[in-house]
Amino acid sequence: FLLLRPKPSVESFWGPIRGAIQPAEDLERAVLRSVRQEIGLNRAEQLVDLELREVGRFGEFQQVDWIFGLQAPSTTPEIALAEDIADWQWSAFSATYERLDSDVNRRAVMRLQTLLAG
Repeated sequence: FLLLRPKPSVESFWGPIRGAIQPAEDLERAVLRSVRQEIGLNRAEQLVDLELREVGRFGEFQQVDWIFGLQAPSTTPEIALAEDIADWQWSAFSATYERLDSDVNRRAVMRLQTLLAG
């Protein structure tokens, strides 16, 4: 599992790649664009909709997080981090689960691990 830590690294938490959907963009294209922008990966072996949606309300605004898993190519090129990312690491499931700061991310990695095992 790939974890990223945004800048500033002292005050930030490890987590997955995150990104917003642009107008007239479908979910899969948004995921692939976010991956390309955050780590420089231009293609995926497999993109998996984990069927987890989280809805947050901020005053009059509503935010929906649609969570995907992505399998990188087996010959992954060097990671090219976006300027707002301080650090990255590949880690096993147990280490990834422990490092995640939110229940949403823990549920997502648990679901992805189950799908990969199964």
